[in-house]
Amino acid sequence: MSTREELLFYRALRLGAEEREPFLDDACGENRQLRRRLSLLLEANDQQQTLLDRPVAENVLCAPRPEEAVETTIGGYTLKEQIGEGTFGVVYVAEQTRPVRRAVALKLVKPGMDSAEIVERFEAERQTLALMEHPNIALILDGGTTATGRPYFVMELVRGVPMTEYCDQHALSVPERLHLFLDVCSAVEHAHQKGVIHRDLKPSNILVTTRDGAAVPKVIDFGVAKVMAAHVLDVTISTHCAQLIGTPAYMSPEQAELSNVDVDTRSDVYSLGVLLYELLTGDTPHSRSELRELRFDELRRVIQEVEPSPPSRVLRKQHEQLAISVARLRSSDVHHLQRIFRGELDWIVLKALSKQRDARYQSAGALAADLRRHLAGHAVEAGPPSTMYLLRKFAQRHRHILSTALAVAVILLAATGISLWQSIRATLAEKEADRHRREAVSNAMLAKSQAEEAQRLLYASDIRLAAEASSREDITRMRDLLAAHIPEAGEPDRRGFAWHYLWKQNAVSSEVLATFEHALYFVALSTDGAWLACCGASDDVSLFDARTLQRQRTIDTGQGEVNGLAFSHDSRWLASTGDDGCVALWDLQSGKEVRRIKAHANLAYQCAFTPDDSILATCGDEPTIRLWDPRTGESLGTLAGTTEKFECLAISSAGLLAAGSRDHTARIWHLPDRQHILTDTIKQITGIVGAVTFDRRQRILVTGTGRGLLSVIEVNGEVAVRMRRPMQNGISAVAVSDDATSILVGDDVGLIHQLPAGLSASWMPSNEETATVARRWQAHDGGVASIRSLPEGRGIVSCGSDGRLVRWRRETGGRLIRPPARASQLDFVGPDTFVAVDNTVRLHDARTGSTLRESVPSPYHFIAVAVAPGAGKLFAASNFRVVSASIDDMQVLRDRYQSQSTEEIRGLAADDAGTRLAMFIYDTAGKAHQLALLDTTIDRITLTRRCSSINAMAFSPDGNTLAFSQNNDICLLNVTSGQIVGRLVGHGDSLQTLDFSPDGQQLASGSDDRTIRIWDVSDGRQLWMTIAHANSVRSLAFSPEGQTVVSGGDDSFLRLWRWRTGRMLCELPTERAKLLQVRFSPDGHRIATLSGMHRISLFDGTPTKP
Repeated sequence: MSTREELLFYRALRLGAEEREPFLDDACGENRQLRRRLSLLLEANDQQQTLLDRPVAENVLCAPRPEEAVETTIGGYTLKEQIGEGTFGVVYVAEQTRPVRRAVALKLVKPGMDSAEIVERFEAERQTLALMEHPNIALILDGGTTATGRPYFVMELVRGVPMTEYCDQHALSVPERLHLFLDVCSAVEHAHQKGVIHRDLKPSNILVTTRDGAAVPKVIDFGVAKVMAAHVLDVTISTHCAQLIGTPAYMSPEQAELSNVDVDTRSDVYSLGVLLYELLTGDTPHSRSELRELRFDELRRVIQEVEPSPPSRVLRKQHEQLAISVARLRSSDVHHLQRIFRGELDWIVLKALSKQRDARYQSAGALAADLRRHLAGHAVEAGPPSTMYLLRKFAQRHRHILSTALAVAVILLAATGISLWQSIRATLAEKEADRHRREAVSNAMLAKSQAEEAQRLLYASDIRLAAEASSREDITRMRDLLAAHIPEAGEPDRRGFAWHYLWKQNAVSSEVLATFEHALYFVALSTDGAWLACCGASDDVSLFDARTLQRQRTIDTGQGEVNGLAFSHDSRWLASTGDDGCVALWDLQSGKEVRRIKAHANLAYQCAFTPDDSILATCGDEPTIRLWDPRTGESLGTLAGTTEKFECLAISSAGLLAAGSRDHTARIWHLPDRQHILTDTIKQITGIVGAVTFDRRQRILVTGTGRGLLSVIEVNGEVAVRMRRPMQNGISAVAVSDDATSILVGDDVGLIHQLPAGLSASWMPSNEETATVARRWQAHDGGVASIRSLPEGRGIVSCGSDGRLVRWRRETGGRLIRPPARASQLDFVGPDTFVAVDNTVRLHDARTGSTLRESVPSPYHFIAVAVAPGAGKLFAASNFRVVSASIDDMQVLRDRYQSQSTEEIRGLAADDAGTRLAMFIYDTAGKAHQLALLDTTIDRITLTRRCSSINAMAFSPDGNTLAFSQNNDICLLNVTSGQIVGRLVGHGDSLQTLDFSPDGQQLASGSDDRTIRIWDVSDGRQLWMTIAHANSVRSLAFSPEGQTVVSGGDDSFLRLWRWRTGRMLCELPTERAKLLQVRFSPDGHRIATLSGMHRISLFDGTPTKP
């Protein structure tokens, strides 16, 4: 048999009959030979009954088959079906009708087997069962003899499956198996107390049934049981000489003896150990396949002498797939299962399986008690009873008691002597009662703490998933994840900056202008911004006042479905294209038809006027664009160049016509001379170019394909493709905002994307600027058909296949702002203001990025700034000078310190009160570094200290401690005494950034070793560490509530962390440059960053009501 066949065979053996066929079909597939071999093996296994499958005593005698027919009545019991058969007896399902109707099990001696000895054994089994009354032992109900004199007895009918089979079918975990095993131990202990030794405990004699949804094991078949108190039974039971009693795989060593060694209750303890071994590992200590090959004497030797392997070692020896199968049946994995077995369970099992019965558990109750201790986390009797082991288990159970007792003992030993012993005993008694009270309170607090920790972990996980959903443009998923953390009344609010930023990233207000019963295809806006029109899968065109957004008129065009609309530039006419192949012109004032032109043979798709309204261009169900005189309806020619249909078109104010085709191209013509300018071919198979538009200033053309490729083409000057961007979904509509700052993209799943175009500052968007989606939202159920940007910041209008015409307006917040000013350093001075320095000191509005006020220009270039919020002032440093200014009036810069000509100031930090400044100074002449403290109340240096290069400094919130970097380490300086009071060691490379938590109890550090570490300031312990960035961690900051840390690195990523849970919350979009500084605003609602390109970015997470 191959290894694979053997593995599949043993796995099939563990399944019930009804589960084997589907398992073999799946495992063998098309291999019919393998399927046939396995079926034959399983059939043979089911039919054969070997030495290992029944008690040995039953192997040495033979008996005739029973002759009772079904429906035979014996003593008021009607036989229904045979369910079991042994050497001496047979078991039937029988029906009892009086005094109650119920199904019972009736065991009857076989015909011809009613010798005196067998009758005595049968009577002994009946009397044995009658002795016992336990919920886990089959109950004896009645007994008697048949008309022919054969004895029988009636017992409780147990409809169950063998214990091991039940556990595997239900994939019970190890603790669940142990609890079930404890019930079996209870039943065996009861039998022992009644003086009965089972002598044949094995899975087939322990059936598991279900009662009220709970598993109930039942011990059955006391046919070879031994009664220790022989006087209890008025029979004499003898055993054949040289006869083994029991099943070899479960037989104790003393049962395998051929001497007159007395078998006691510890023999059943051994069998229970074998059963426990099989429940844990899936096999017996000496496997059946091995024992089956042994001769009689060798079989006895193995049982008596060969020590079994510990359960944990069995898993390591098993074939990998078999071990995986065993672990899966125990709802676990191999490594976890080995950890569970290793130690206490190994000890318990091996103690129960000891070859010397004096070394075993002395009763089934002792075995059960040790298992209960294991499940409760107490010390077990089994295994090496080392002092350290006992102490460790005691400490695990009484951690709080030991810590309290130790503290009390130290205080008492220091304060009292032997002479006060009696009073100490009284005090200890009082404290013992108090300790129990505190322990109860502590346990309640621990449970509450664990629940809160679970909520914190869930919050951190959901925020990260929401950020990932946002990056995938899965807005529905993102909103669902965030909405789960909106607190109910009375619940704590765990939401922080990351939640509010993500929520507001996609916050827009909507106003439904109209809802139609049909899909909408197109929305058009007049050049003067006065009219708005929409059309779709009906004859009607709806006209709206674009300023009030009130419907003014409905025009019945009679065109079937209206596919496109265009206003003339003088706002006199509205043109409509329809399924009738015509383009119809309508007078806007009266709503009457002016003329109708048969533009195309079949469908007409879209139309557009030239700036002077002299030409009306149409495209339709043909590879040609047709030009018409709108005044006369005469043809002015055609534009061609493709063999596929044109889907869409647009005309710029400069007279350029752009059209998208089914042949994956966008073409541009100069209409006055009909000159073809450009064919933009999408080389990949990316779908039809189905959307085109010019920006209002006629500098770019934006196109989109049905496969999601967005293109931007320069048309002002050299005509060329400047940018391509793949989108996640197919593009169905494009537009450019009225202020030319963003590109609007509608897709075929109903999302609108607002991409920063950069058109207000430069004429062409860069790939870097369009790499981040500024905003996106679910606009329609189904595809977005058309988008238009309303003038004067009144929002945008879209229509879609859901029949809705909607106006969208952007809400304040959730924005990424990049002020135009550049800086060398920055810091917040208030919730809505921050200061930045270069050669001036500027105060900026954090809501808009605009400059509020600035100092007079300085001849010195400032390299550092430090804010003292408590004093309402700031300090700025150049290489040789430190100045201060009032935040309210920055016109006056007051000199605070001027260095020597050879000394350069390279770093600056201020305490909250503004009374102390820390400066890192480098002496260029002596090549020396020093730390200097400046008392700003007298403008004098009060402390200097030689040191290595300092990359980071931070004052504690109370101003008493200064943390500064020294190569890889952190020094804590008491600023009053000037002494180093602590040194934090752990980073593997140079420190780059430091920040104290708001309460001053923790210190965060970032290093070139890529890690962030959180330290306990009081004792120097490292509380948390993570590899935060691919390169150096350049800057970090605590949020005002102290739960979140924001970090920026040389890898250009900005990340937020919940350090107490060890989870990263999310990443925020940044430009592709290293981040030199990151700062939280004092209220935690904004984050400011400074990049290596000296550009400032502001992230707004101001809370709003969802």
